[in-house]
Amino acid sequence: MNNGAGPDVETIAETENYQVWRAKEPDEITYHLEFGYFTVHFFEEDWEAFLEQVPDILKENPDADSSYELEFYNGVFQLAADEWAEFQELMHMLVPKK
Repeated sequence: MNNGAGPDVETIAETENYQVWRAKEPDEITYHLEFGYFTVHFFEEDWEAFLEQVPDILKENPDADSSYELEFYNGVFQLAADEWAEFQELMHMLVPKK
């Protein structure tokens, strides 16, 4: 919803701790992946490249004794197995249903 004061924002997917949302502005669309207090921002072409990685993310089975890393151009997120499982839940929401 846009009241004229900023971009038109839409939540695409959400779990208890993570969220993906899109901001539409007149000249561009940006995507935002929130990990609690941290947000990774994507321009549309970067978002499309990220989505190509989702099938590989979904193949990784969480192991309680392991930690997981997500590396982005602006940082690395380390996730425990339960956090990884929740991240995968969020990624499932982004995959088109067949």
